[in-house]
Amino acid sequence: MSTVVEIIAAVKRLDARQKGEFLNKLAEVSFDDAWDRLLDHPQPRPRLDAFLRESATEPDEPLDPSRL
Repeated sequence: MSTVVEIIAAVKRLDARQKGEFLNKLAEVSFDDAWDRLLDHPQPRPRLDAFLRESATEPDEPLDPSRL
């Protein structure tokens, strides 16, 4: 039996709540994979590099929502 067929069969056995949780998790994984591919791309990102250098020199402080 192929993995895809096994996954489909397993999902069919889930109740509505479990299916929702499964789909939410699947969306998270897909989103994370997309970001990983984007960030792993060898394209230079001078603005991001500059931001990271600048933010590394700032002191650590708690997040203040009123300053956002």
